[in-house]
Amino acid sequence: MENKIIDVEPSEVSAAYDEAVKLHHEIITNGTIAAQALWELCRCLKRMRDERLYISLGFSEFEEYCEKKANIKKRQAYNYIKACEELGPKFLQSNAQLGITKLELLTHVPALDRAEFMDNNAVEDMSVSDLKKRIEELEQENGLKGEQISMLQEQVSGKDDTDYKSQVDALTAQVEELKAKADKPGKDIAKVKKELAAKAKEEQEKAVRAAIDKERKAAAEKQQEAIDHATAEMQNQIEGYKKKLESQKASVTEAMQKAAELEKKLSDSRTDNDTKFSILFEQLQVRLEEIFDVLENIAPEKQKKYAGKLCELADTLRDTAEEF
Repeated sequence: MENKIIDVEPSEVSAAYDEAVKLHHEIITNGTIAAQALWELCRCLKRMRDERLYISLGFSEFEEYCEKKANIKKRQAYNYIKACEELGPKFLQSNAQLGITKLELLTHVPALDRAEFMDNNAVEDMSVSDLKKRIEELEQENGLKGEQISMLQEQVSGKDDTDYKSQVDALTAQVEELKAKADKPGKDIAKVKKELAAKAKEEQEKAVRAAIDKERKAAAEKQQEAIDHATAEMQNQIEGYKKKLESQKASVTEAMQKAAELEKKLSDSRTDNDTKFSILFEQLQVRLEEIFDVLENIAPEKQKKYAGKLCELADTLRDTAEEF
């Protein structure tokens, strides 16, 4: 198959780029709005339930309000509320793309383990069943850890003071031995080097994390600037549409007033036929201008169809006029 190089005019590239940037801004803005909307929905459902405001709407139970008035299944409503109570606004808005089913499952992950769980598992790419299975495995692991701690506590509680005293004596002897070694020249140099290396590694990791946090903050600020810019552009477009609509309303009002005056003249029996013809012809011209304005805004595939109808009308008018 022969490869062909397609020439693209610079104006086409610029137009495509501008449209892509505009569409990207809309995607970012709508994504932010969707994330905020999820949190607001959770918060409002929680308040409706906690403050029992549904009674003022004529419902005796919160569940009845959800299914009959809000069109939300009661189980789904409680999922929203649970996510609100246990995940908080920041986590919900940051992970709104996961959907409420996955977010509700994440409430079963302990708050202290949640960040680590999100880092170690590609939650967004996991199915609901896989995520549920992984959380159940985590709960089982935490359960085993709890059992081990309980067993250790039982072992400690079962020892008498004699056992503790013997352990203390043994530890004291070890401390004295370490002190004696510390007085000797060149003691435990390898251990000191190892500790220093570990500390240096820890400081390096802190520096790396700080750099990553700085980059993330800069990226977030840049993204927010893009959102603000896109929002301002959309607001300007809205204002432009409002002004255009007001202008169109004024034109329509003026046209209606003029039409009323013409209708009044036509209804006057004293108006001669020449005057009536002039009035009607003027009305026809106005209507034709309005028709062509409308035709410009119709989809291209329908313009040809309606243009054909206008041509048929023009032919009919010409044929009829030639008879006089």
